[in-house]
Amino acid sequence: MKKLVIGVDIGGINTVLGLVDRTGEVYARSSFRTAEYPFFDDYSAYVEMLVRTLRELCAAMPAGAVLSGIGIGAPNANYHTGRIERPVNLWKFRSGEPNPEEGRRFFSLCKEVGNSFPGIPVRITNDANAAALGEIAYGNAGGMRDFIMVTLGTGLGSGFVAGGRMIYGHDGMAGELGHVVVEPGGRQCGCGRRGCLETYCSANSLEQASGMTIKEFFPLLREKKSPQLIQIWEDYLKHLAFAMKNLNLVIDAPIIISGYLAPYFTEEDTDYLLEQINSMTPFELEKEQLLVGTHGQYTPAIGAALFYVKEFIHSV
Repeated sequence: MKKLVIGVDIGGINTVLGLVDRTGEVYARSSFRTAEYPFFDDYSAYVEMLVRTLRELCAAMPAGAVLSGIGIGAPNANYHTGRIERPVNLWKFRSGEPNPEEGRRFFSLCKEVGNSFPGIPVRITNDANAAALGEIAYGNAGGMRDFIMVTLGTGLGSGFVAGGRMIYGHDGMAGELGHVVVEPGGRQCGCGRRGCLETYCSANSLEQASGMTIKEFFPLLREKKSPQLIQIWEDYLKHLAFAMKNLNLVIDAPIIISGYLAPYFTEEDTDYLLEQINSMTPFELEKEQLLVGTHGQYTPAIGAALFYVKEFIHSV
């Protein structure tokens, strides 16, 4: 009997799902738009849509296969509590909300999904941690015991692997690189502070600066006819290089770029990033230490499934 796992990656734009086995082979994929459920009072409808999509993937399982678990990767996910805690780009309060208390924005997603799948374990981790596991299993991190994963999507996240182990931190929230302040007093962030990295390095920041969608932005950028678009992209890469430089100085490990924006990166982009990083540090990063993930937007979903498999193996 083949045991399969569903991995879920929750991003601010899309939710991506993959039905995989313990080796990471993908049997089916699905997705829907998270962005259609942006507010706090949309959360219940979001959970209903997620459960419906999970059931559709279950129906696609080959004969003789069984679902053995569900793994979820999400921003601001707490590995220890099973909750998504005050996510910056998900389920915000509407303008005029009479009780905008941030303590209400703790979402017990594992429990709520588990209620619809009795007997099926549900686990959650930070989306960048999930992406890191996906790269270890089927990507550029195979064989690496130390590396930094940077996920570029609606926001910006990171995951750290040291000595072959994922670093979760004391409260399970390690890896919130997007909320490191890189410009004090700078752009307003959804977390309430100013100058956070993800206000300069995210899909949202590119769309706001350019006035167009990501799918419109990159084809026009590659034509190299718009000095404005080139400047926007160079500013993005410079801020990203600044953060990567500091991360590498602290952790001394290769860096892998993953997430929604990863497939848009070219060798010219990574060369520019490397040039910027090495212009700011006494310890140069080699070209082979700056990599782009191999599975694009599906890396966190595959990794979320493997995260569940890993947890199960360690529990027996």
